[in-house]
Amino acid sequence: MKKFRKGNDLRIVWRIFSHRQEVDGDKVIEITEAYNLEGKDLSLKAVTSSRKVPITILSVVGNDITAVYYGKDQKYSGTYTIILVENDGKEGMFTIDESRAFALVEESSQINDCDNDCCCQCGDDDDFEINPVVELSSTMDIGLSIPGGGSIAIDSALSNTSENAVQNKVVTNAINEVRGIAEGAKTTAEQASQDVDALEEQVEGISLGGFVWQEQS
Repeated sequence: MKKFRKGNDLRIVWRIFSHRQEVDGDKVIEITEAYNLEGKDLSLKAVTSSRKVPITILSVVGNDITAVYYGKDQKYSGTYTIILVENDGKEGMFTIDESRAFALVEESSQINDCDNDCCCQCGDDDDFEINPVVELSSTMDIGLSIPGGGSIAIDSALSNTSENAVQNKVVTNAINEVRGIAEGAKTTAEQASQDVDALEEQVEGISLGGFVWQEQS
C-alpha cells in the first residue's frame, strides 16, 4: 500500500476480473476472465473510518475503470478502502471493494514513513509523485456453475484453494443426487397414477353380491 500527500489529485486505475468454477464430469475447472464494466450503472467511493467520499469516474473501458479522487475533496488523512457499486440501490446490485488501497498523509515527509498501519515500501525522501496514480486489480467470485443452470455462491476467501474445489464438487454432487431423487419420485408418481387408472378400469362394473364399486369424490 502506498502513501500519498493529501491535497493532490489522485488518479485510480482499477481492473476487475470475475472468477467462477464449472463442473466438467469429475473435474472442477477454475475460470478467471475480464469482467466487462462498459454500459453499466457504476458508482465509486473512497472510505476511511466511517466516512464515504464519492470519486469521479473518468472512463470505463472493458474491465478497466479510471477515476480521480480530487485533492479538493480530500478532507481526511488515513488508510482508504475503495468501493465499486453496480446498480446502487437497485435490483441486480453488486459491490466489490479493495481494502487498504492507499493512504493519505498530512505532509510529504510522511510518505516514506513505515508504521504498523501502512506496510509501504520505504524509499528516499524525494519519492513525492507529481501525478500520483493508484493501480488496483480485484477478482470477484461469481460462484459454482451447476449442470442444468444456476450457481452456488462461494466464499471468496476460499476461492483459490484446492480444498474449496473439492467442497464445491461435493455440493454439486449432492445437488445432482437430489435432482435424481426428484426425477425418480416424479417417475414413481406417474407410474402409480397409471396403475390406479388400470385398476379402476378392471373394477368398474364388477358386481360383488349386489355391490357395484363407484368412485367416490
